[in-house]
Amino acid sequence: MISRRLMVCRAGEKQMHSSGVMRDDFKEQARLERMELEKERMNLDREEDIKYKLLDAALEEILSHGWNKSAVVAAATRLGFPSVMAGLVGGVEEVVLHHIKKSNRALDLWMEVEVARLTDGGARLPVGKFVRSCIITRLSMNIPYIEAGMWAQGVALIARPEWGVASVGLCQEVCDDIWHRAGDSSHDVNWYTKRVSLGLVIASTDVFMIQDTSLGFRDTWDFLDRRLDDLAMIPTLSKIPGDVAGIVEGFLQTAKILTNVQK
Repeated sequence: MISRRLMVCRAGEKQMHSSGVMRDDFKEQARLERMELEKERMNLDREEDIKYKLLDAALEEILSHGWNKSAVVAAATRLGFPSVMAGLVGGVEEVVLHHIKKSNRALDLWMEVEVARLTDGGARLPVGKFVRSCIITRLSMNIPYIEAGMWAQGVALIARPEWGVASVGLCQEVCDDIWHRAGDSSHDVNWYTKRVSLGLVIASTDVFMIQDTSLGFRDTWDFLDRRLDDLAMIPTLSKIPGDVAGIVEGFLQTAKILTNVQK
């Protein structure tokens, strides 16, 4: 009887030991998986950091190499990376989008400072003047590529269907940012109308600017003033082609045509 109890006791101890080993194995496996995920995340972060540096450097190389992958390869070489690292950039279209993203961020930082300056001492923000300055500041960031005769080609690249969603999103982003900084808090149809109208003005001015050869782009800024002053240029809601996406799509196609003409 005692022997049988002893056997049962030992069997229980063996089972508990086995269960403990399984729990330890499970914990160890979970720990290794967490380490692997962390390592993978760090590698991805490192790749994203390298990619950002490549895109930044490629923007400088574009003026020498044009909108093609050789600019990315040249950027990798200049940064001391193996040329194979240029493969982190999926296509030269990403370089165009990177310029737009950087310019939008730079504009937002500029707007923050400008709003503080214009409202210093409790002054009311002159919305019309502010919006005009925002458009000029943002479009002026394209000047190096316009003067090099490259901007129409760059825009045409992101007019392709596979890049259209990203480019439209960035245009919507800058319209949202400008009205946000201007203090717009509307939640009705005015929210929609203001952004579509602004997208129309920016897009049409951008297209005009591509072809402008006047000193200091004086003709472009005069064109902008006419678009801002002439309410007839801003269609009623029923005549707007869908939304900002429709406006930008039309702009992209126009730029694509201009590129073909220039060739």
